[in-house]
Amino acid sequence: MRGRLSIQQVPAILPTLLFVALFIVMVGVQNEVSQPSLETVLETTLPLILVGFGQSLVVMTGGIDLSVGGTMSLASAFLATHAVSNGDLVVWLPLVLVIGLAGGAVNGILIVKTRIQPFIVTLASWSVFDGLALLVLPTEGGGVAPGLTKFVSGELAGIPKSLIFAVLVILAWLVLRRTKFGLAVLAVGSDQASARLNGINVDRTKVIVYALSGLSAALAAIYYNGALTFSGSPTAGDPFILLSVAAVVIGGTSLSGGRGSYLGTVLGALSLSFISQIVFFAGAESYWSQFLQGVLVLVAVALFSGVELLVKRRNPSAMEEV
Repeated sequence: MRGRLSIQQVPAILPTLLFVALFIVMVGVQNEVSQPSLETVLETTLPLILVGFGQSLVVMTGGIDLSVGGTMSLASAFLATHAVSNGDLVVWLPLVLVIGLAGGAVNGILIVKTRIQPFIVTLASWSVFDGLALLVLPTEGGGVAPGLTKFVSGELAGIPKSLIFAVLVILAWLVLRRTKFGLAVLAVGSDQASARLNGINVDRTKVIVYALSGLSAALAAIYYNGALTFSGSPTAGDPFILLSVAAVVIGGTSLSGGRGSYLGTVLGALSLSFISQIVFFAGAESYWSQFLQGVLVLVAVALFSGVELLVKRRNPSAMEEV
């Protein structure tokens, strides 16, 4: 209808506009943007894109997962100390994924059984996982199996593997959002009581999203070690805690749950990387990158909140969907 705003359009339009605006600024600062530079941006952003997959699901249920940093750090430490040869990968790659999945599932179980706020539970588990990471790998170092680097970096048929992985994750999202589980995630975030009345197992849904969040963080650690650092770090994941939440918020997902899109999170993650590129090529001090990223989060929250309020006033019965 003419002039009518739709709550379904908000999470898609604003992240896209922010993304395009920052891309234009980045091109202007660099004078030109080459394919290799874009590939570098995607390669360095992919760990955040992977962590953001699980974080998006968690936030859509009305929760938050601060433990992604600890999970990623622990996975990085194990890989750097136990998966340094190709033969080790057969055992340790699946084991690292299981560790991430299990750690996330424990978070979910604690949250649904104890009714403690997700912030507190995942803050505690972040500390536990970081402590274990320091026990496994006290300082940065270790190694990486040549087979892992070969698998996650470089090109396949002339296409950067980082792009292939990003597309695969996005495709997984597009499939997931159309399943009963995908609908349950949003229903739980919108109204838990109503979700239960409609036959949705709220507790199971929460456990699964936290398990997937842990799995996503472990996948990010695999790529991080194999393609970016070629070693491990007991604090590798700590920067991704707030960055993943920022990407989710910039992408249009409501922190109260019930609305969001992983596609928006991907745009949010890339937008954060664009800011770093802009600051670097502008010759500014590095602290401006964090400052501007914080400003971007505040602007995004203000825009989404304002538009959502306007839409609800015009159409109180507007439906929210993933």
